[in-house]
Amino acid sequence: MLTRTKSDSTWCGAPGWRSARKALAAAGLAAAAFLLLLTAAATSAGAAPGNAAATAALLIADAPSVTATSAETSPDVARARELIARVIERYDDARSYRIGFTQDSYWALADSTMSVSGVLLLERPGNISIRYADGGRIVVAQDSLWVYSPATSQFFVAAVDSADVALDPARLLRQFEPDRTAPFAAEPRGSITTLILKPSTAFSEPVRVEVSIDTNARSVTRIVAFASTGDRTTYTMHASSYDVTVPAGEFVLRRPEGTELITGSPYGSR
Repeated sequence: MLTRTKSDSTWCGAPGWRSARKALAAAGLAAAAFLLLLTAAATSAGAAPGNAAATAALLIADAPSVTATSAETSPDVARARELIARVIERYDDARSYRIGFTQDSYWALADSTMSVSGVLLLERPGNISIRYADGGRIVVAQDSLWVYSPATSQFFVAAVDSADVALDPARLLRQFEPDRTAPFAAEPRGSITTLILKPSTAFSEPVRVEVSIDTNARSVTRIVAFASTGDRTTYTMHASSYDVTVPAGEFVLRRPEGTELITGSPYGSR
């Protein structure tokens, strides 16, 4: 259930990860999110990924965590896993980092693409701030989520577990496995290697993720998420800085005057 009001409101109860994702999709917020990667999940929740409103719904990860299986592993898969582990270690070693990005969302039904740019700032253990060129904001601070859309003058608040928010590249890489038949998309181009990742269970979205990695810097440079519907979202990282200074108040987002307040309430569980 969603509550809409022009007046002040108390925090909503803590929704489950799927509940929060559905609530955001239903809210129709015009805020594009970074490294959300579950484009078709928003579509299934009733939102179009070609619309910036839809992608905020993807903040709550719906992909299962991956654990290694005892099945026979090919040398290429083993090499891909080793590379992933090195990249995860690089991100995990940083107490904070800043990433500039461009997001291009293709909506197959309308054959249209929407582009947006912004900057993500992460501080461990669970603070995330995204600033968009259009003034939109997404903030996750420990157990709270704020989304502000200047285009629709809407402000969404919810209680979440930051561990469920798939904005950290390391967390993303942990949620998918190298494709067992062809883990590498092509031959490396200089220091850039592209991996093909798949969800560990059937009927999961996205059905495929291509992740380009700078093997020298051990960082992600590009992500393309493919949905079963034909939708796809591309994230291109322009600059990554580690152990950066975090401005005071970066992880607090206050509701602008005159915006419509939308809160989610629990209607599901994990």
